[in-house]
Amino acid sequence: SKKDATKIKQVAWMPNKVLHTYYQNTSQDRLLVERLLLSCLVPVSLGSKDRMNILLRTYCLLDAAAIKALNELLKYQQTIRMHLAALLKAIEQGIGEEDRKKLLNQVSMLSKSLPDSKTANSDLKRLSNTLVHDRQLLKAFQTIVTPGVSCQQVARAVGEIMKKLTNKNPIMDTIRALMDRTAPVLADASCITVLVNLTSSLLTAPTEAESDDEDKFNIFINGQKGLHLILSLATVYPGQFKAEEVFEQLLVNLKNPDSEVVLMDLKILAKTAHGLDKRHPTVASCLQPQLLKIAKEGTPNQAKQAIQVIHTVYTDSPKVLEHLLESMVEMLDPELPNLPSIVKAMGQIAKVAPKIFEGFSREIVRDFIVSEVLTQDREDQGEVEDDYWCEEDELSRHTRVKMEGLHVMVNWVSQTSGDKTVISTPVLKLLWALLQQKGDMNGNCELRLCSMSHLRLHAGLCVLKLASEPSCFDLIPLELFQEVAWLIQDPCVQVKQAMLTKLQKGLTSMKLPLEYVALLAFYATDVGKERRSKARQILLRVIQLRREYMIMNSSNSERNHTVLPEYALPTLIHLLAYHPNMDIASADALKSSLDVLWWFLEPLMQKNDNFPFLKKLVETVKQAVDAIDPFNDVINERMYAVCDLAFGVINCKCSNVKLPPFPGEVKLSKKFFAPPEKLVANTKRYIPDKFDFNPHRVPVAVEMEVDHPTVKKRLVVAAETPLKKKSRRKFARKKKISSESEKEEEEEPAADNWLDEIAEKEDKAAEEEEDVEMKEAEEEEEEAEDHTPVVEDEPELSDIEDTTTITVESPKPKKKKVKEPKAVKPSVQYKSKKPPTPVKKPELKAKKPKLVVKKQPVPRIELFSEPELPKPRVTKGDDKPQKIVKVKISKQGHSRETIKKSFNSMYDQLIKNLYSPMPYHRQKSPSPERVVKLPEKRLTLVSTRHQKKIGLDKVDLGQSPAAMVSSTPVSDIVPKSKRKKNDIRSFLEPSVSTPISKKVKSVIPVRLVTEEEEPSSSTEDDEQPLIDEEMSEETEEEFEEEVVTEEEEKPKKKKKAIVKTLKLVQN
Repeated sequence: SKKDATKIKQVAWMPNKVLHTYYQNTSQDRLLVERLLLSCLVPVSLGSKDRMNILLRTYCLLDAAAIKALNELLKYQQTIRMHLAALLKAIEQGIGEEDRKKLLNQVSMLSKSLPDSKTANSDLKRLSNTLVHDRQLLKAFQTIVTPGVSCQQVARAVGEIMKKLTNKNPIMDTIRALMDRTAPVLADASCITVLVNLTSSLLTAPTEAESDDEDKFNIFINGQKGLHLILSLATVYPGQFKAEEVFEQLLVNLKNPDSEVVLMDLKILAKTAHGLDKRHPTVASCLQPQLLKIAKEGTPNQAKQAIQVIHTVYTDSPKVLEHLLESMVEMLDPELPNLPSIVKAMGQIAKVAPKIFEGFSREIVRDFIVSEVLTQDREDQGEVEDDYWCEEDELSRHTRVKMEGLHVMVNWVSQTSGDKTVISTPVLKLLWALLQQKGDMNGNCELRLCSMSHLRLHAGLCVLKLASEPSCFDLIPLELFQEVAWLIQDPCVQVKQAMLTKLQKGLTSMKLPLEYVALLAFYATDVGKERRSKARQILLRVIQLRREYMIMNSSNSERNHTVLPEYALPTLIHLLAYHPNMDIASADALKSSLDVLWWFLEPLMQKNDNFPFLKKLVETVKQAVDAIDPFNDVINERMYAVCDLAFGVINCKCSNVKLPPFPGEVKLSKKFFAPPEKLVANTKRYIPDKFDFNPHRVPVAVEMEVDHPTVKKRLVVAAETPLKKKSRRKFARKKKISSESEKEEEEEPAADNWLDEIAEKEDKAAEEEEDVEMKEAEEEEEEAEDHTPVVEDEPELSDIEDTTTITVESPKPKKKKVKEPKAVKPSVQYKSKKPPTPVKKPELKAKKPKLVVKKQPVPRIELFSEPELPKPRVTKGDDKPQKIVKVKISKQGHSRETIKKSFNSMYDQLIKNLYSPMPYHRQKSPSPERVVKLPEKRLTLVSTRHQKKIGLDKVDLGQSPAAMVSSTPVSDIVPKSKRKKNDIRSFLEPSVSTPISKKVKSVIPVRLVTEEEEPSSSTEDDEQPLIDEEMSEETEEEFEEEVVTEEEEKPKKKKKAIVKTLKLVQN
């Protein structure tokens, strides 16, 4: 109804916003999105019909970014389930010494997917230990992981796990997060049948309905989106597609006139119809003729998917494919209208059934694809405009056949068993010729620019496909690898973008070898900021993945040169040396190479821990020669010049770090480098002495040389060299004085902002110094006119011969000339307003001390005020204020280490008790008996003669903030029965009336001082020691009587013992 439509429009933005949050890097945000999806957007508590209705409606409201996030969410959950299944399988089979490493790898992979990885790692180890003994808990986890389980069974298993572990278990939070990510609660077999029926009803509704055209179109689009949703669920839950009703509906959809609906149906069948001829033979028998018809008469993508479905559904698929291929070979004709579909189907048969294709390889590859397709140009004139790019549907039929023919040859080479050198050599030569000729292999100039771009792109993609196969990587020659690298700097933007996406897939999955990481560096000169930033993100991700792989497989140290990302630097140096625009005499070429090196080395040097290794790599490259042409001095000098640039980048990054020599050995690829004939240290410098190694903000655009009129539009002029400090000041000053109106409008700075005043004074002083320098230069030029000073700036573009292929449309800059005295006068004419008296140097020196910032008064700001000491409280039954305990120690004795240890341990225990995690309602307010003055620092030294250096005369430095909040008395920290002798904590008891224990022989006298008796300032306390050094026994006895009132009747022997302990503690 209309009311429901308005409500849906009001809430349509919410699912998009929730799923867009999944693009955050933190796993906690992603886990929150997954919980919101299963609890709020698509509630799991609902029935299958209601749940699928809500899921389909929300999916129809999503935009492209949200759909991509949802697909990534489902795939990531599937990968976590696979890791958990591997862990459970290892636990069930029994863990040996060899399998422990694999088990730890699975635990680490699972812990990375959870919010707190460190605690999750330890919790998962505990869980694995419990699962070894508890088999029922192991079965509950296995039910969650097994494919094809219903949502009800999964819910029961999760309930059993939660009951067994209970909330008090410390690993409960980790288990909850793991259940949220692994439990397949979104859809089961019943939900899939409901969803398929809903989408098929939406697809057939427009033909039956009698509503407006717009409503019909919207309903059909929702049906197509439903098919996309089923496809995304099929990739994650293929085991849930069981019912015969589902496959019958998919079979009906194959007869739909819309090509996209048929294509999506075929993709769903290719993922879910494995072994369909045994489960539902009637459906399989009805499906086969439709698949054969689509393979011959459908679109190229439909033909490819039809071959894939035949291979997955039927057990006797080789026979079916053989008959199909035989009929296709008989139909081959360059003028056939559906030839692209037939060639595409042949390529898929070569991939799926290589043995069957081997019998027809000569007729297909040599006799037709090479002789009739690739070497012949039959471009249809007038189909599209002559531009760099167009869609594949707009290309001519012959160009599309060429593209599919390349993929047929690559699939044949990659899937053939045995020795591939004989088969691969002509195929790789064809790809190299196609890339070298920029898409026009024959060189007839009869192809359009868009056709050439597509052919170049598909040739590069074919090379990357071969490189991802381990058996074909070594077959690729170095010349072909270099042509693929230059393809990244292609003038067509779409070619760059497609190559970047293909590199991302191959490098992040670690299928492409390490050498292809260096290809990402050539995106440093790309004009598009988005592509440049995306390439940088891919490079960072690849570096992280390869370092994690090295940590997990640390035992395979022999393969370090094939895994570590730093080993891609020699490949990059070799590629830059062979770059067509590289020239040692050209400053622009060196700057562009420097930008590429900076862009590539910065992510590698983020942690600042591999400088010696990188330097060792560059040194070894500089001692080697080129493997292709070892005696070519031009290439070797280029390579050494790039090594010097790499040295400069590394030294700029680690200028303040002392680099120790790298202790290990460095291996270089024999494919790129060869050892020289004579081992001589190469210490020569191949770049200018005063070369600027700082990175340039604007990238230098380096494009391949293509003879097309639109290439110049895509180039960017190199950035100008940055001005020096003096020239910048002169330029700013001239610009400021030239406009008198701006000078009058300027306001004076406020008096409060003293920093601005200092900055203005510095600028004025610098201007005066520059004036003096300019006048001195004028005098010297008048005295010696023939003298020409040396220009230390970098060479301009016009000073160097332009040997590169970069086209610059800006006017040529003028050559630098030494200024004559006449040329200087116009720039100094504005000084005529001032008095002509020259400024003397002594006057400038006298003004410099005024510009020192240290002498300016800086207002002191206290961010945190000191805590106020608590006022003494009145005790019960006594109106006197609480007395604060002070420790006073006698002079002589030899037990200073014992006293120091006891005091320090008492202080540590107090602080530990203060900051213990205690509930707020249990904490008691500090009573007046518990307030004790403690030193802010622990005692580190005890000396007998120098009390002020020790700090014993400053024991009452003030109450620490921790002591004020203390909620435990000093006596409760360690019970009296467990204390050692001469323990100072027994004498810090707040209660005065408690008698001294009889077991303690030596007592430290303690004096109770009121606040009135306490000194007013800390200076008086420092000057007056707590105990005089020359204290007589009588004064000590009086001092003892002040503290201990109940021991007046005790004998004098105990008093003498107390005096002895005083002397011991004093020392």
